[in-house]
Amino acid sequence: MAVHIEVDGLVAREVMNLSYSLHQEIDVEGRPSAVTRGGQIHLTVKSLNDGNTEFFEWVCDPYTTKNGTIKFEKRDGTPMKELKFEDAYLTEYEEVYDSIDAGSQVEEFTISAKKIDIGGIYHENSWADV
Repeated sequence: MAVHIEVDGLVAREVMNLSYSLHQEIDVEGRPSAVTRGGQIHLTVKSLNDGNTEFFEWVCDPYTTKNGTIKFEKRDGTPMKELKFEDAYLTEYEEVYDSIDAGSQVEEFTISAKKIDIGGIYHENSWADV
């Protein structure tokens, strides 16, 4: 299986690690007691090792939102599913170099999206206009 991220205006990247989450508060009996919240996408991608600073630039600009798609592909390259996000901020960024692991260099970051769509099922956070 392969996973890639494409973000408007940025170079596509191979995803090494990915998690995303949504949650609901629950009452003492375990029933949902609030609206669904979330939309944070945590990723580790391979660095391009060419001096590219696109994700660093995005995290440094607190007013820039972007749209993008994370594509999951089967081993034979056929599409499996897509996670689309809209009006997303880059809220965390870290670049890591490891000389022990064959000099691997990765970028780790968190995207906070207003809207997430997976297979036509979507969640939209109720954010106040800034």
